[in-house]
Amino acid sequence: MDRAKAQTDLPRRPTSVTTFYYGACPVCDREIANYRRAAAGHRELLWRDVDSCPDALACFGVDTREARRRLHVIDRNGVLQSGVDAFIAIWRELPGYRWLAWLVGIPGLHGLAGLVYDHMLVPALQSWNTHRAAGAA
Repeated sequence: MDRAKAQTDLPRRPTSVTTFYYGACPVCDREIANYRRAAAGHRELLWRDVDSCPDALACFGVDTREARRRLHVIDRNGVLQSGVDAFIAIWRELPGYRWLAWLVGIPGLHGLAGLVYDHMLVPALQSWNTHRAAGAA
């Protein structure tokens, strides 16, 4: 088999990192806006509001409700990351945030950050967004 043919048979790795966030959440939207500014000119970072592509994560088993509830990222290896791991995937790409990816990636701190995100921040944001939406109706 010739070498050029063998190379074309190799699976291709994604060249971008795609972030799926809930744009209707003001806190989430503001956080992503900060990352987008930090990533200005970084064409390999893509940003998707889950409401504009609600079924985009279905192939990963993530429904729209769950996609709105937690931050999700498809990393450069095509692996879905969520929660704290999604933030770490974003931070690794941004020069001013790489130190934060390293810090939060430390095993004990990573576990603590995951607990805070899952059991404090997510429920608080869900509650706030639910009350905000009810008040707007």
